[in-house]
Amino acid sequence: MREAAIAVFRGVRRERTVPAHVYETAGTIILNVSATVLNFAGILLLSRLLGASGYGEYALAIAWASVLSIVAVLGLTPLVVRRVAEYHQARKLGLLRGLLRRTNEAVVLASVITMVAAGVVSWLIYRGQPELLYPIWIATLLVPLIALTSLRQAAMQGLGKVLLGRIPETLAAPALLILFAAVAWATLEHFTASWATVAQVAATFIAFCTGAVLLRRTLPAATSRTTTEYDMSSWRRSGVPLLLLNLVMAANQRLGTILLGALGTAAMAGVFNVAERATAFISFVMLAATYPLMPRVARLHASGDLTGLNRLVVLTARGVLLFALPTGLVLIVFGPQILHLFGEDFGGGATAIRILAIGEVANVLTGYGGLVLVMTGFEKDLTRCAALGAALNLGLSAVLIPSFDVPGAAVATATGVTFSNILMMWLAWRRLRIWTGVLPIGRLRPRT
Repeated sequence: MREAAIAVFRGVRRERTVPAHVYETAGTIILNVSATVLNFAGILLLSRLLGASGYGEYALAIAWASVLSIVAVLGLTPLVVRRVAEYHQARKLGLLRGLLRRTNEAVVLASVITMVAAGVVSWLIYRGQPELLYPIWIATLLVPLIALTSLRQAAMQGLGKVLLGRIPETLAAPALLILFAAVAWATLEHFTASWATVAQVAATFIAFCTGAVLLRRTLPAATSRTTTEYDMSSWRRSGVPLLLLNLVMAANQRLGTILLGALGTAAMAGVFNVAERATAFISFVMLAATYPLMPRVARLHASGDLTGLNRLVVLTARGVLLFALPTGLVLIVFGPQILHLFGEDFGGGATAIRILAIGEVANVLTGYGGLVLVMTGFEKDLTRCAALGAALNLGLSAVLIPSFDVPGAAVATATGVTFSNILMMWLAWRRLRIWTGVLPIGRLRPRT
């Protein structure tokens, strides 16, 4: 009798055990909150020290580095998350080792080529504007650091070490940027966008080295003693569409800052960048949940549990919405006051921050359609959706920015990203009968 009672008690405890991904998501949210506070403090400091024009020069350089790093990473991060999760679960350590080796080699080569090409192209475009050219040249040093960091974070996601994999870049890097920028401002006669970019490179390098040590300690000990194996044909088939996907998604995210710098002024680019970064508060919980969600979706799809997969992504998206709605409302109502914290020069972004906030809430409502597509092997569909959204963003930007400057860029960005997310949600339903939107459309019946 006693043994039966103990068995029942243990069964109840097992049933009440909170799923691991809930703890991972909660931990990632806490990590993202800390990172958001640090990033906000960094933006506030740099905008105050540099002004709208100087901050715009810095933001333009970082935007270029972000896009170029996406080129250099060759779209391999979703592939690495998916394959590492599969290989680790199946104990295929030879393929795991081969995947990490080959992807890192490819990214190093791509980074060098991208840096050289970027240096030449930026000189042709900005050779008469050294205040823009020099920060961009310095920022190219970020390309291999960001690209290799993306691979390392993807590998640790696949290994189930989501939080540990993100600590160097989400906490250490922004904290070091604040420290280095403050020291440079206190010691230099003139603190410029170039010096701010140097501080960013130094902070990113230290975080990169720390992350590399963490990955080495996280990999199964037997990995280093296993014979290296390669599955190049399979990796290549997934990698090509993922490269295109990452290019268009990165362009879509940074297009407003880059085009305002080209069609407008550096000050406009700075105002838009601050408004865009402020509205990122709305979806940061959604981003936090993405990291533990990706490997879980891959595992559920591999096991054929589409019903569980559907339930997981819908419940996660609904939980995200509980945070996104009040945050979006605060930014819509108090956006001008928030922008004035960065300096009087940033007050012109009041309309833009409201437009971008509405767009961010709309994106949360569409849920995780893109994540479901890429984690279930439909990366080509995801690439088409992102490309159509980027094309719409580009077309609207070309039309609206000359007449409406910062608000025009906000309309183009919000419209392009929302359009692509709606397409992703629809394709996830069409391909898998998985509805990722927050609002239900009836009884969900995933394909079996």
